[in-house]
Amino acid sequence: MRMTETKNFISISRMRKYRAFSLIELMIGILIFLSCILLIVGLFPTSMKAVTKGRMVMCATQLASKKMEFIKSLSYDDVRQDNSAFTTATTIVENQLNGIVSHDEFTEQVVVSSLQDDLKSVRVQVSWQEGNRVRYVVVETLVADYR
Repeated sequence: MRMTETKNFISISRMRKYRAFSLIELMIGILIFLSCILLIVGLFPTSMKAVTKGRMVMCATQLASKKMEFIKSLSYDDVRQDNSAFTTATTIVENQLNGIVSHDEFTEQVVVSSLQDDLKSVRVQVSWQEGNRVRYVVVETLVADYR
């Protein structure tokens, strides 16, 4: 009799080694897997907002730098507030991201102020609407008369 009990014990322990997952273990594994997938998918809207904001800041900075380089190419006497090239302008930039085309509107404003007889401050501000807020990028420089 002892021999049969030992054989039964061996076969039961061998069976436990190769036993399949139970239904509850399988459901818990699926639940953990789906929770991880939902957390990862939940990050996509946040990352898309960050990409859009970065793209808008990059475009505004590029427009401000371009305007500032134009101003730096002018003579000292042409850098004045009443210059027609410095009027407030609206620029529409077409961007394409993952096949989606967007038209972003930027407003450029140039302010020139005299600090001394031979020194002027130039401020270029590019702004855009983001939801219900107005965002902007500012580039400033000093222009001097070296005569």
